[in-house]
Amino acid sequence: LHLAKERESPSLSKMHAVDHVLVVSYILLIVGIGVWFARHRGEQSSAQDYFLASKRTHWFVVGCSFFASNIGSDSIIGLSGAGAGFGLAASIFDWGSAWFFVLLGWIFIPFYHKTRIFTLPQYLELRFDGRLRAYLSALSLLGMVLVAYALTIYSAVIVLRTVLDWAMWPSIVAIVVVTAFYTFSGGLKAVVYTEVLQTVLLLIGTTITCATALSSVGGISGLQERLADKRMFHLLRTDPDTPYPVAGIFLGAPWLIGWYHCCNQDMVQRGLSARDEDHAKAGCVMAGWLKLLPPLLFCLPGMAAHALYPAELGCADEPLEGGGVRSTCEHPDYAFPVLVNQHLPAGARGLVLAAVLAAMMSTLASAFNSSATLFTMDLYARARPQASPGEYVRVGRLATMGLAVVSMLWVPMIERLGESVYVYTQMANAVLAPPVFALFLLSLLVPSLNAAGGLLGMGLGHFVGLLRLTMCVLRGGCAVAAMSPNPLVRAFLGSNFLHFAAFEGFVSAALMVVVSRCTGGLSLSHLERVRGLTWKTRHVTRPVGMSELVDALG
Repeated sequence: LHLAKERESPSLSKMHAVDHVLVVSYILLIVGIGVWFARHRGEQSSAQDYFLASKRTHWFVVGCSFFASNIGSDSIIGLSGAGAGFGLAASIFDWGSAWFFVLLGWIFIPFYHKTRIFTLPQYLELRFDGRLRAYLSALSLLGMVLVAYALTIYSAVIVLRTVLDWAMWPSIVAIVVVTAFYTFSGGLKAVVYTEVLQTVLLLIGTTITCATALSSVGGISGLQERLADKRMFHLLRTDPDTPYPVAGIFLGAPWLIGWYHCCNQDMVQRGLSARDEDHAKAGCVMAGWLKLLPPLLFCLPGMAAHALYPAELGCADEPLEGGGVRSTCEHPDYAFPVLVNQHLPAGARGLVLAAVLAAMMSTLASAFNSSATLFTMDLYARARPQASPGEYVRVGRLATMGLAVVSMLWVPMIERLGESVYVYTQMANAVLAPPVFALFLLSLLVPSLNAAGGLLGMGLGHFVGLLRLTMCVLRGGCAVAAMSPNPLVRAFLGSNFLHFAAFEGFVSAALMVVVSRCTGGLSLSHLERVRGLTWKTRHVTRPVGMSELVDALG
């Protein structure tokens, strides 16, 4: 990896002794929490204790854990960078999240809790067969390598180089080792309870940054005056310069948001740890309200950084034909770190840096625990069902560290794509998410959906998506590949990632339904398998007969 050599930090560290004390104190506190849970969990005799926090988590802790896991590097570094580069249009992902938390709590969680699963692939095995379980487990682990691990590490490098002037490898080792220690020591219970502290610290730190930045530009009205590109204040944009076009927001974004909140092990595992369904729902409501804050706390400071430090971010304005101005930034992802480093006084700088590290560690901890759960319960346990709970825990830890190493090797590819952190996040999710969300949603709503339809729909959708991502990486980014003289290559690679997500999602869903109808459809034996696992059959508890078959068809 030579990312640190390729991109110089736009500013030098201005940390004072008090800032270092605050950051180190926070890290020691987090490590202490992990040690405390490690000592008070006994012999960890149950895998449920380690992977699902004994299913005793209170709704307030569930809500904080949802929020802290959701607000990671892609929101702090990514959303502030998106604000600096494109304005408010990127906020639609966070404001749309509130509705999907409701969908998770009232549509998906009841089925997940009813089946007493550890992982989402386990639900697919109950609903379909073991092939889909193995498929989704492998896909989820791939997604964690491409997005959760690599992106968090990449964002940590940006922050620690800018604010602390650390080299890349010390940054990577520090964030991975500290997070792994408290995650592996205390399991999910340590993760969710540290996320309560991280939520409070994150809200305090980012509120300080937002208030300070907006005060410096004269508030919202002053920010509007100082930014030449007035399109940055539009939530819905139709111009070709935005990566978030209106059609993509309404047709493509729901596939990504729906997958992330309802079908992503990283998020759903928090709901599975709740003591009952009501606590899980209450946690979803709390998280939905909290998710209204990130556009204000992250996106607006990014826009303020554009106005205050255009040289550091490499921002420039150019006139548009027909009037108006187009603003571009070469290094938008440095917006939040530059604000922290250049704009905040001693003490506040350390507090906010601790808040940023809290969010990154929370994201990485969530990924660590979720990947350990997926690998252990969905892959290793199937190969060695006679293994002891202690062996499962050890194998999960080793597998997670192996995936973390692989993700470090993927970090240069993020740089090669040439996209901001937030856009890269959505681009990668646009490849993996739509077929998965289509499968989970249809598995609940369409009783006739079978394993053949699910496999073909997901397989073809992911093949096309991964082919597009691979071609973009090999050609130096989708924007570069879109300039190919070949019209087919331009059409395939040049389309907006949200438009592609819509295409991938709708085609995958249609294939699943059509193939299922052509390869069996509904029968008494099939309906017996899905008894209690779909919306129409959720109240069927006895062996099914012809009347239930007619109701399902109706």
